[in-house]
Amino acid sequence: MRFMPSGVDKFGSGQSRRLGPNFGRNLGFAAMALLTLTACGGGSEKKLGLSCFPKETQKWIWQQGAKDEVGDIRMSQPVAAKMATIYVDRSGSMVGYLNGADNDNRPFQALLGNLPTVAKIAGTESQFRAFGRSISEPIAVGDAKALQSPAYYSCPKGPGQCESSESHLDQVFSMVADNKDELAIVVTDLWYDNTLDGTGGPSALQEPLTQILAEGRSVAVYGIEAPFKGQIYDIPAGGTKETSTPHTGTHPLYVMVIGSKNDVMELDRQMERSGARVIREGLTSGAVKRSVFTIDPGPLRPMNPKPVTEGTDPDVRFRPFENYPNLKVQQFVLNAENARPSAAPSKAKQAQWVAPKADDFLPHTVWQGELKANIKVWTRTGDEPCGKWIENGAMVQDAVVPRGGEGAAGQYSFDLSKSALIGKMRRPGVYLVSGQLVRSDVDSPNPANAWANNWSFASNEGGAVLARRQALFPTLNLNEVMRIMENALRTATQRNGGGVVGFTVLVKSED
Repeated sequence: MRFMPSGVDKFGSGQSRRLGPNFGRNLGFAAMALLTLTACGGGSEKKLGLSCFPKETQKWIWQQGAKDEVGDIRMSQPVAAKMATIYVDRSGSMVGYLNGADNDNRPFQALLGNLPTVAKIAGTESQFRAFGRSISEPIAVGDAKALQSPAYYSCPKGPGQCESSESHLDQVFSMVADNKDELAIVVTDLWYDNTLDGTGGPSALQEPLTQILAEGRSVAVYGIEAPFKGQIYDIPAGGTKETSTPHTGTHPLYVMVIGSKNDVMELDRQMERSGARVIREGLTSGAVKRSVFTIDPGPLRPMNPKPVTEGTDPDVRFRPFENYPNLKVQQFVLNAENARPSAAPSKAKQAQWVAPKADDFLPHTVWQGELKANIKVWTRTGDEPCGKWIENGAMVQDAVVPRGGEGAAGQYSFDLSKSALIGKMRRPGVYLVSGQLVRSDVDSPNPANAWANNWSFASNEGGAVLARRQALFPTLNLNEVMRIMENALRTATQRNGGGVVGFTVLVKSED
């Protein structure tokens, strides 16, 4: 396959005497009182929900879910996309995956046959499109048998005369970028010839990818070492020359899933339960490689109902004072008496928030990069649990999180100590403290994509790859494609990146 940039080729009014002459008026007063209580969040505990808190703090409040599974950090929610479109690479090299398959190991056929079923179980119907020199009209699942025939990828007219002679992956990404209500699944060999860089190769991929990621959608890349028997085309042979070679062995096959974060993770979840053994077992064993690109690599919902350790300091003690049904909001009481704490450090263990932790990132996400800490305070007006909040400034602003070792996250810690809180909470009342770690950059090359190193070769290494003739024939410039995706994620993160992990707690200041 050769990647070619375009251009180069989602009651009544009457009173009852039995009830008394003042019944209607009393009923009216009662109704008004009930409406007043409901509006402020009082009267009925059922009204005390996330809306009682500032919008930017709601993300970090643990919610009871009727279908939560203990330990599952993704939470199963049906795919919301109206349609899943499976884009199938039509380049001539794809014949090798069909011919190389046997009864026990046939990933290409398994993907084409099983992906519509997986998508339906996940919550959406499917259709196919094939892409080569152009992108085909939609193909109904029941009419897609030709996609498993070698003839569909052949070119009897000769080189350059058929759909299979080129493969415009950039057109696919542009179409996916425009179809925001779609869950896209791309099956391809990701063969990328960077001799076309001068005509916009990388930017042709990077622009739609940046748009997709900046809008909050995610891209998951799966790599499968697939059996192969056929011709591999467009191998750089020095200068502008290219060659092809027959290969019998294995050759990487890729699946790219593009959509909302929940949709991508739900499809991933259902692929792990796929009826196709080669997919299910490959994902379970790690034989199928994965990288997930998303500006928010954190879990879909807060998993820890107690993100702040409670401590032993009597001046900042854990004591629930309000109840929010179906929510878990840690609550502390601050002893504001003697507003100036002793200069001598307390020997008590302070309530503390430490992040990130191991399960603060979704598995297989490209999360490594610079993190910054931001913590703010709000003051609640009135005595109602669902009263108005007034922002009261920052306690921490853009504090850089220390880096950990190679491929590991550093950690940021914040003590909810009297000395830290009293400056914002001298007056008695109820306050809200909420903090988060914001990802401000993405490392490149990223440790999450290290698996691609052994499956990639550069243009100037074509001769050596041909000379070695190993069982696995690698992918041309796979590392370059991964760098393009990392750069797209970096730009999207710098533009629209938000909190990855955080906390929200209530603090009652008392004299």
